[in-house]
Amino acid sequence: MPSFTPGYLAIAALSLVLAACQSSPGASATAPADAIARLEGSIAQGRLAAADEQLAALQQRAAGDRRLEALQRQLADAYLERGQNALQHGDLDAATHALGRARSLKPQAPALTTGLDAAISQARKAQSRTVPLPMLDARDAAALRARLDQVAAEVVDCQCQVRIQVRQRLDYPWVASLLEAGVRRRQPDFSLRLSEALQPDEPPQLLLSPARP
Repeated sequence: MPSFTPGYLAIAALSLVLAACQSSPGASATAPADAIARLEGSIAQGRLAAADEQLAALQQRAAGDRRLEALQRQLADAYLERGQNALQHGDLDAATHALGRARSLKPQAPALTTGLDAAISQARKAQSRTVPLPMLDARDAAALRARLDQVAAEVVDCQCQVRIQVRQRLDYPWVASLLEAGVRRRQPDFSLRLSEALQPDEPPQLLLSPARP
């Protein structure tokens, strides 16, 4: 049976440690300077989707590079700024998307996105909007019930008045009863305010008008 000297054992142990380090290149690797520069450029130029992809690739390749943490914060700030600009222009969907990206990039600092979140919520409550009801024309009762159940949550949350636009008068009580049922499930004492709009040549829809503060 071969014998091993202490020196041999020490060299063998060091070799194993080095091999383990080499097997995890992302743990201590440094991101290439040109890749860092491209990421910085994408953020500065507002190409945030491209910056998302570049950052993800670099984090996989060089997770231990501390510069990536700072760049992730910069990207999150850029998304917050984009969300605020979208909100100022009334594009609530774009603002909401930007807010979601900022949150995912700053999961440890939710307070930093609270202001934009509250502003978007307030804007939605103050904005009238239409909800199409193509399933009413198709006489799809299941789809209509599902759509109105979703709308009921918004009606209660935003204290909405609802105008029900239908092609034929007999459809109004059908829609109204389904919407009322959804509202009652959420808040039994809610005072639902409905009105009818008979428009034979127009597609059926709801107009939601939130109560003014």
